Parts: sequence; C-alpha cells; structure tokens
Amino acid sequence: MFKWVCKKWKIMVLSFALLLCFVISAEADIVYGRVYDDTGTLLRDVQIKIIGKDQNGNVFTVAVTTNRDGSYKVFIPPGAHKVEFTKGIDKLGAWILSYPEPFHQDIYLKKR
Repeated sequence: MFKWVCKKWKIMVLSFALLLCFVISAEADIVYGRVYDDTGTLLRDVQIKIIGKDQNGNVFTVAVTTNRDGSYKVFIPPGAHKVEFTKGIDKLGAWILSYPEPFHQDIYLKKR
C-alpha cells in the first residue's frame, strides 16, 4: 500500500511540475536582435526602454542595454510592445512583438 501511495505522489508532483513549466513558458519568452537608429546605424552600448502590458493588463517598463554589436535580449510577455530611445533631443520609437517562444526581431527606430 505504501509503495502505491508513494508512486501516486511522485506522479502528481511530476505532473504539477510539468504543468507549471507550460504555464510559465506561455507567459513570457526571450526576444532578441539588433537595434538601429533612424539612419540605419547600429546602436551600440545604449539603453532602450520597452513598455507594454502583461496578460493581466498591468503596465511594465524594461530597460535594456545593447552590447558592443548593437544586439539586445529581453524577457517579456507575449504581445505588441513600444520601444523608446532618446538621441540628443530626438525621441525615437518602434514597436516589437513577443511570442510565447524565443523570437528574433531587429528594431528599427524612427523619429516620432
């Protein structure tokens, strides 16, 4: 009897862990790519802001710094999100999409 109960518990715990993995992966994932300004120049070592809403409608802001080759990686919920960058007195912006799986998307910022 004890072996049967123990086996049943193991199955329940493993099932719950698997379900939890699916729920977490459906909520957010990585978006990555390179960031370009309005002249087509790669933006190296700069900070961009990503503003969006999660599945509950809560607004979030994430600051991301590009690396030396102008690339970025960010973990955000699925949906359409606004990207902002200030270059001198100019404000540049774009939109990016996020899916519940890793997604490559270069960002081409334009003047607002």
